[in-house]
Amino acid sequence: MKSKTELESEAMYHLEQSWNKFSSLPSTHPDDNPDFRRAIHECQRIIAVRAMRRIDPNTWPTYSDENSQVSPPGAAVESE
Repeated sequence: MKSKTELESEAMYHLEQSWNKFSSLPSTHPDDNPDFRRAIHECQRIIAVRAMRRIDPNTWPTYSDENSQVSPPGAAVESE
């Protein structure tokens, strides 16, 4: 079974580091931390879906950037 790429793992690590740094800043608004947390979770979700597209391309189709067409199931997904 395929998993996250090295770059995806690195991106996840940096998201974690971003949260750690941001949450240590002095508060300037009560919504800042919850908003930032939601944004981090959205980024994590996007990275997780990339792995799901490789693991189960029939359920999680891949679209090319050029024409937004669905790649056929099992088609090679260009790695970064």
